[in-house]
Amino acid sequence: MSKDKVINVRLNSGNYSYWASVMKNFLVGKEVWGHVTGLIVKPPPVNVKDDDPTYAAKHAEYVKNFGKWEVANARILTWFHNSSEPSIGMNFSRYDTAKEVWDYLKRMYFESNFAKQYELEGSIQRATQGDKTIQEFYNEMTQYWDQLMLMEPVELQSLDFYVAYREKQRLVQFLMALCDQFEPLRGAILHRSPQPTVDGAVHELIAEETRFKVASVAAPSQSVFVAPSVQPTSYMTPLLLTPSSHLIQVTGKPKPRVALDECSFCR
Repeated sequence: MSKDKVINVRLNSGNYSYWASVMKNFLVGKEVWGHVTGLIVKPPPVNVKDDDPTYAAKHAEYVKNFGKWEVANARILTWFHNSSEPSIGMNFSRYDTAKEVWDYLKRMYFESNFAKQYELEGSIQRATQGDKTIQEFYNEMTQYWDQLMLMEPVELQSLDFYVAYREKQRLVQFLMALCDQFEPLRGAILHRSPQPTVDGAVHELIAEETRFKVASVAAPSQSVFVAPSVQPTSYMTPLLLTPSSHLIQVTGKPKPRVALDECSFCR
């Protein structure tokens, strides 16, 4: 990665919240986040006259501080440019400081990001597990949840009761979209008190999924037994079913016909 290549996310019209989160972490790690928040500002000029005995020292200090600020500010602006689509980055030239660019992006994309929130909420409502594994489906839902969380007001994220409510809502969304084979475990989780976190439920579901796979492999396949065909031999006597349902042995010699009023023994 080159020196001016900062993050692997390029800002576009639909991913501001994610880009801003990644960029913030990067700038904090570079110890220049204060330039964006306004904590570190452009050093003011020396407010003393040239004939003041302290002017030389104060002017030298100003030049030093301004140089450090200018370098950091220019570096941040370059990072913003290099991590944005050209159609967005071309608007940065109107601003002189990193804070001005950051505030501009927030006005443009965060405060008017309702359409993106609507899209994410719709994706969550339509999501189903389908043929995905529990882990794959959990990864998909997590992407939606994380993007929505980036749009939440910071004040809400610091409230414990809201965080607990959000976690319960995510659990319901995830369980509703599972395949029917998980219905017994899903019902058990929904009626459990206290309810597990999403991560805890996913752990149980993965274990159940593994049990399904093991059971399907271990189940013996049903075998079909076919009676071997036996070829008649010369010493085997076939049996024929007569219309009167009597079995009569057939031999090579015809048997004499017996009258109806006569017993074969008397004959």
